[in-house]
Amino acid sequence: MPPLKTSTDSDKPGRGRKRGVRTKKLIKNTLEKLRRNPRRCHRELAAEASVSKTSIYRVLKEDLRKKPYKMMKRHEFTEYHASMRAERSRYIRNEIAQSKLPNLVLTDERKFDIQHVVNHQNDRIWSSSSSAEARSPELNALEFSIWFILETRILAIPHSSLESLKVKLQKGWEAILEEQTPAPC
Repeated sequence: MPPLKTSTDSDKPGRGRKRGVRTKKLIKNTLEKLRRNPRRCHRELAAEASVSKTSIYRVLKEDLRKKPYKMMKRHEFTEYHASMRAERSRYIRNEIAQSKLPNLVLTDERKFDIQHVVNHQNDRIWSSSSSAEARSPELNALEFSIWFILETRILAIPHSSLESLKVKLQKGWEAILEEQTPAPC
């Protein structure tokens, strides 16, 4: 007598329960939205697609294999960066001391907020890996140092207007120049 055969769902295409919400169209649209902005909140994605937060979370985790990585501010400071920083600092100090750079302004065109509020707990990026994709953009060491000094001095106190922020930034910049410029002999 031949062995008894059991049937499975995989033998016949189209069998089983059809997907109601997690369709190929939803997955494709979600992937496109993440490609444009990987920092999108899954609650916003769910609201835009008119699906539940759980469904969009499953699309992100199971279908797209994405993970929510927490953003961390860091600059990868190596020995090379340290030597370049020292070299550039010496050059700029010499140029300032010789009055060759009277109106020097170094900038990375950073956006300063009047009310500086950051929620590091909810700042996430959806990515397949935690590589460079999940890192903040790097600043060179000198720019990082200057903006760090300005941020700690100026942004510690909320400003009532854009004009007051501009005035404080200008005064902060002048203070840095005075501190960093060597005194004449």
